[in-house]
Amino acid sequence: MAQLHDQYGKTVLRAAFPHEFDARPARVHFDTVLLNAGTSTIDGVIGSDIAVEVESRASKQVRGALVDLAFHPHTKKLMVLIQKYGNSYTAPQCRAILKKLCGECPFEVVEIAGSGDEPVRFLEADAKKVRDAVERLRRPNLK
Repeated sequence: MAQLHDQYGKTVLRAAFPHEFDARPARVHFDTVLLNAGTSTIDGVIGSDIAVEVESRASKQVRGALVDLAFHPHTKKLMVLIQKYGNSYTAPQCRAILKKLCGECPFEVVEIAGSGDEPVRFLEADAKKVRDAVERLRRPNLK
């Protein structure tokens, strides 16, 4: 079932960024010296600077996906949460963890309403939420 929801998330990303979303990013080594440390794979990238992870699973499983997202070399991070198996803590936990793991790198956590169970009903609204989140990521940092 998780694959069904993952596919919906990727459909949303393709709808939001038909020319920029790449659902087949290269694997990233956790450590370039210790190659036996393995690799991580994320769900996609938008353009040349935004790493994307899509999750519908329980909070504990989502926290594992955050490591892959944080280790990706793209400077901006986008976590798209499908509200299927998570709980009210999932999004706040994502924000807290990304803040600790990524330091000052820009990130967005966006919760979308649709899922693989209803792939059409919320597609446009969800694509807009993702576009808005990416727009915030692309704004110049005025600190």
